[in-house]
Amino acid sequence: MSGALSIVFFPRSVGSARFADDGDEDSVPQASALSVRQTPAKLAAIVLDSCRRQIDLARQLGFLPYKDLRGIDFHALPTISRRY
Repeated sequence: MSGALSIVFFPRSVGSARFADDGDEDSVPQASALSVRQTPAKLAAIVLDSCRRQIDLARQLGFLPYKDLRGIDFHALPTISRRY
């Protein structure tokens, strides 16, 4: 693992797909639907639940949101903002 993790969320017809790349392992699991109208705590739970292990191991974290998800400040989400 390079220490850097890039996470891309993009909408699907149901929920969101998430692509996470840490240099060693790529994954594309289904994630719950993300919305700019959700509370920061709910958004953080969705992000963390979908890739907690990779986030915990990362030294650098980058988010690449798509369309409406660009309105979410992922780095400021509870739990994530305390670490990065």
